Amino acid sequence: MTSEAAIETLRFRLSKAIEYRGVSAKALARTAGLGETVVRDILQGMTKDVKLGTVEKLARALGLSLADLLPSALQATGALEAERETAYGDDTADIVSLDLSLSMGPGTLIEEFVESEPVRMSLWLIQSITRTPSDRLRLVKGIGDSMEPTLRAGDRVLIDISERALSRINGIYWIDFGGSHGIKRLRPAGSGRVVVSSDNPVAGDFEVAADEIRIEGRVIWYGREL
Repeated sequence: MTSEAAIETLRFRLSKAIEYRGVSAKALARTAGLGETVVRDILQGMTKDVKLGTVEKLARALGLSLADLLPSALQATGALEAERETAYGDDTADIVSLDLSLSMGPGTLIEEFVESEPVRMSLWLIQSITRTPSDRLRLVKGIGDSMEPTLRAGDRVLIDISERALSRINGIYWIDFGGSHGIKRLRPAGSGRVVVSSDNPVAGDFEVAADEIRIEGRVIWYGREL
């Protein structure tokens, strides 16, 4: 979307929608599955090219229609229609990729994850793995050896961020424990407690109160180089 009129209209309407919803630019970007600076850059006039797919994600995250953020008259340009065809006509979906690896050994202390360029994945593959919409999936690269042999350093791990509760008796999750993020296996221990375990027996297990950890998503698939 390169029309100056379209960008200005989007900036104004997006600003009003954010104000009405009472959310921050960063929080909205995260909910929409976009890079954390995307909304800020639009609002501050730091970008002159916003993809139509980005506007659609923002509209969904705000509970609005595409037309609420961008009038139909400004959508129906040749450039936008070509962009829509490219984005949706090849049976693929863009998955948000995190360029700061999650730790599968000692937890990596971070405040925010930085997003890299999205990774295009086959819709057939995604739909064979999960029914979760692609904007609720994250692709990360694990490090460390605490989850071996199940997961190895360098594996590409697909995480469903819509699963933020302990939904599996013995599932693998992306967790935050005291500000430390990592990929661990969780299982209920009873009396409101959870066992946090590593598949590598050398790493050991520990037990915590369920409210001491925050589940950020569940690992649903991984890819490995030969």
